[in-house]
Amino acid sequence: MQQEQDLCVALLKRWALGLACVIILRLGDGAPSECDHGPCICQGVDIYNDRDYLEARNCSVVEGRLVIFPSIKLTSFSNKDLEFPFLEDIHDYLTLYGAHDFKFRFPKLVIIRGKRPKHNYALLISKLVNTQVFMPSLQIVRVGIGIHDNRNLCPAKMIDWNAIVSSGETWVYKNTELSSCPTCNSSCPRDPEGNLLCWDGSTCQKILQCPGNCPETAAGCIGKECCDPECIGGCVNNSTRGCLACKNYRHNGDCLKSCPDGLVPYNHRCIVTREECLDVRPTLPRIAQDELIPLTKFFDHSCTRDVCPVGYDTRCSPDKSNRTCQPCPGGRCNTICPGSNEDAVYSVESAMKFGGRCVIIDGSLKIHIRYDVVVEAMMEHMKSIEVITGFLKIYGSFPLTSLDFLPNLKEIRGLERDRFNRTLWIQDNRNLMRLWDWEDRAKRNITGIKINGTIFFHDNHRLCFSEIRKLAEQANLPSEVNDLQVMGIPMYSNGDLGNCYDEELIISPEGIKVFSKVIKLTWFRPQQSPKEDILSYVISYREAPPGQNTSMDDIPCAERSWKYVDIEADQGMNANITQLITQLRPATRYAVYISTLMLNPSKGAVSKMHYITTLPGIPSPPRQVKVLPNGTHALNVAWKSPLHENGVVTSYKIEVIKIQQSLSRRRVCDEMSPKNQEFIKDREAIIKTQKNIITDWNEKDAVEDYDIQSALKDHIGILEDHKCRDEPDQCTSICSNPDISSSSSLDDQRIQLLDQFGTGYVPTPFAISPSQPILCCPLFPSPNAPLSQLLVQTSGCGAELCYTA
Repeated sequence: MQQEQDLCVALLKRWALGLACVIILRLGDGAPSECDHGPCICQGVDIYNDRDYLEARNCSVVEGRLVIFPSIKLTSFSNKDLEFPFLEDIHDYLTLYGAHDFKFRFPKLVIIRGKRPKHNYALLISKLVNTQVFMPSLQIVRVGIGIHDNRNLCPAKMIDWNAIVSSGETWVYKNTELSSCPTCNSSCPRDPEGNLLCWDGSTCQKILQCPGNCPETAAGCIGKECCDPECIGGCVNNSTRGCLACKNYRHNGDCLKSCPDGLVPYNHRCIVTREECLDVRPTLPRIAQDELIPLTKFFDHSCTRDVCPVGYDTRCSPDKSNRTCQPCPGGRCNTICPGSNEDAVYSVESAMKFGGRCVIIDGSLKIHIRYDVVVEAMMEHMKSIEVITGFLKIYGSFPLTSLDFLPNLKEIRGLERDRFNRTLWIQDNRNLMRLWDWEDRAKRNITGIKINGTIFFHDNHRLCFSEIRKLAEQANLPSEVNDLQVMGIPMYSNGDLGNCYDEELIISPEGIKVFSKVIKLTWFRPQQSPKEDILSYVISYREAPPGQNTSMDDIPCAERSWKYVDIEADQGMNANITQLITQLRPATRYAVYISTLMLNPSKGAVSKMHYITTLPGIPSPPRQVKVLPNGTHALNVAWKSPLHENGVVTSYKIEVIKIQQSLSRRRVCDEMSPKNQEFIKDREAIIKTQKNIITDWNEKDAVEDYDIQSALKDHIGILEDHKCRDEPDQCTSICSNPDISSSSSLDDQRIQLLDQFGTGYVPTPFAISPSQPILCCPLFPSPNAPLSQLLVQTSGCGAELCYTA
């Protein structure tokens, strides 16, 4: 114990600038620690009991992780109100887990940097029961936030966590019993949905809304003044000494872009010399005193705990004892790293041990990604791996769509194999669609991949069998279907849900006609696929914002998931197939492709991806129209823009008509067609129907259906059985025809009507029986009436809607 105290004292004397000792000493009961005297800098802290908390409560910066885990059997807390009054900055991650009836208070915590996250989270709160969490100063969490499986944790619903996370994702789910949470003060900010945001009833969530002239949005502001660019998360004044946390380095209370001459940076602060850097040692007493090997290395004028970057190694240094990262000859170090046979790589965090520098894995490599990950981050840490001396097993990794995170893998030697004597095992990766990009590897002069042993693929439902054959060919293994099945690779357990095709389905440019809500597609029947094997054609489509291309391989649960139109295959002799995609949004870009559904899932045809933008359409009605008199000769008219503009609205037209008589007594259709007068028998029923229709026509209907016709169509009966009589050429009705969207005889006139009035409506002539006082379908005076001139009016003729040219 005395040796530990002497070590800390010696370090403090050598660090002449008076920095607190970075080592938290777990001394015996009653022995003082450096943090007893006030704010201190701490390394990673795990808190399981009272003693752990007392040692860490005064940390101002945690240069590692902070984990509070009071649920295991050996924990003991006499005080369940845990406050960290000085803590401002956590470098890795914060985990609160399994606490019952606790209070966790971090009044000054500004940033969690997420340098080494936990399961891709920099903040993880889970399994808390009746526990209060209070972080009123928290502004920035890098990487991701996970808050789940908590009971009566009010911040789960009272805080806008998306406003705090600066990169990565926010997962807030399975948080129950939130009905007893306090009501936020009305002065608190609101989230995009209008909910008030606070940590408790009176402490509002702090959301920085800085003036537009502030150059660094993450720096923050105080009132209308911008914080210094070296700040992060806010400030108390706009000087470098007023920052709540530093973007780069803190030295003598100032936030600096770089350390002064003679000092070197270490963990966002400046220490004295290079020699001091090389003498920073791990936390006591977790390993024996004689094993206190210093943690740090010196690279590029900085002190770091990380491994040397790619192309550098301490072993290449002339003096191997000084742990200075030096460039290796030719930039290649052939760094050897142990495998992960016992512990699989399950997250970006667990992949960090490879550091983008390991070339040879001495042993086997298991990969089991259980959480959503950023594949690019995985590749950053594993891209240098070229050789695995044992076997490679990738299983149960739903986020993976390819193996491109191992872009330079050249050889799997198989000196060690799994219990079934296999060298490569790929199983139960439900979104894996491709192995490697062989063309890209060839461009980088990586020819094939050497696999010494057998391969196994099973339950990879989106991985086409052709991909497995490509790998076998690249590895000089037997690649015929029968050979692979002999190896134990069942044909139908891979690729049964994938886009597995061997022929291109042709859609000519003339085969695409575009309307505002409808796209008409015509394509040629595949030539190589036997027509009797084609079960159906599938049109896949989804919105694709301008400038953003998409892929057939995108995971189906993505934000803009695919929609499908399934067309039963016609076994006739027609060479062309025509189909409509309906109920689209006007002025919207769509990605569209067509594929076949086959009896044999390893065969089939697929088209290229087509990007099609629908034409502009009629906007939805202006909202909240208000008309108020302005004197005796003027009106004030106000409105909100349409919820769905369906293009670019360049102007509004206000039409004022002098009313000569009561609208309730006017019969518009009578004026249009005198012959209709004889059909009007029950005027009171008509007026009652009108009132019901107008009452039900509200803004909600318009929001859901985009235009007036769609908003009212649920109230319009559909007549299909009436035969046309009494001069049917005088009227045209839009009535139901379920087969309209798949009819090959559709002319553009009918498609325009379908585009105007929605799915399933086509003009069909008929007349109204005198016994039917209510006209159930809208009337056209002529089937050739130009759609652009149609006006919608309420009428007293028995029809809820009349359309006049």
